[in-house]
Amino acid sequence: MRYLPHPISTVIFADGEAPSEELASSVLSRASRVIVTDGALSNYYLFTERDPEVVIGDGDSVATELLERHHLTFTRVDDQMTNDLTKAVHYALRKGWRSITILGGTGLREDHTVANIFLLMDYYESGAEVQMVSDYGTFVPFSGERCFDVPQGLEVSLFSQDHLPMSAEGVTYPFHKAIYPKHWQMTLNSVTECPIRLEAEGIALLYVASERYVPRDEVKV
Repeated sequence: MRYLPHPISTVIFADGEAPSEELASSVLSRASRVIVTDGALSNYYLFTERDPEVVIGDGDSVATELLERHHLTFTRVDDQMTNDLTKAVHYALRKGWRSITILGGTGLREDHTVANIFLLMDYYESGAEVQMVSDYGTFVPFSGERCFDVPQGLEVSLFSQDHLPMSAEGVTYPFHKAIYPKHWQMTLNSVTECPIRLEAEGIALLYVASERYVPRDEVKV
């Protein structure tokens, strides 16, 4: 079971660990449009014949032969202060595409993974309704009082970088108006009641683990 709180509209296919065939097919088939970061283009075409709306990045790792073969639009952004995922999110927001699902945002380089996870809060602050999904789970940023229809039994973790009060109900280890200074202190919880009720005075991250990660050699294509 995989939890996705937002409907799938704009999908960004990034250059992290490639998703399983099952996940990629499920997400890409429901996308209104797809943006691919330049280093992910070869992996993207392993899962679909559909051409992306745009390929975006600084051009350091783009597969030029695929750009030419598919007559793709490549948007070069040379800003070295942002990574290619952020360039793609900013492009989507400029187009008015606020509902964003990210594939390939985690895995491989651990430092890139950590950066991309915490960038989600910046994207949320910029107006994105964003979720980042992998075969292992889903990250979604939020603020204020929110209810999430996470099924009972799924494991959840919360993260905040603001060190402001947070509350959680409907979980094994509830808390109210608590301030946890360490990132690990709100991890490894589980859902006891659907929906779970969360409150964050700043911007926080909810992580919902998939019920069971299915190894790729077990996926029925």
